Amino acid sequence: MSRISLVIAGAIAVAASAGVAPAAGGSTGGETIGGSNSKELSLPQATAVKKNVVYAMNAVSGSGQNGTVTLTPGKSGTTSVVIKLTGENASAVEPATIQTGLCGKPGPVKYSLTDVVKGFSNTIVSATTSALEAGTLSVHVNKSTAQRNVYVSCGNLK
Repeated sequence: MSRISLVIAGAIAVAASAGVAPAAGGSTGGETIGGSNSKELSLPQATAVKKNVVYAMNAVSGSGQNGTVTLTPGKSGTTSVVIKLTGENASAVEPATIQTGLCGKPGPVKYSLTDVVKGFSNTIVSATTSALEAGTLSVHVNKSTAQRNVYVSCGNLK
């Protein structure tokens, strides 16, 4: 047996142990490995895995607080929401939320996020990244707990 035949035979054995059946005579959607003296093996096509999605956070009310909000898919239908801002007062503790509606026309709070401290917040929310992007949602950072009606930064999840 040649080295190429051994490699193909090994690939067939690995695929069989992973539950991938040899193709009877054509592709079932993936690439076919084989030749006239070997069995054909149909490999499943790769599926795209969505990774981090980054949106701009823009200063509101003359705050000068710009940055990003990053959505990262997590396990079991969760998403990590990371806010990074520059221009925040060093001693500030600023509440953050995901709200229905877009910047400039926010609606009710859908998810409360960890306060932004020293320009950073990281929260795990019980929603998929796709669900957060599919709705009309925006991330809002408030001036303080006492001044929740004053926004300092906002980013649309679109």
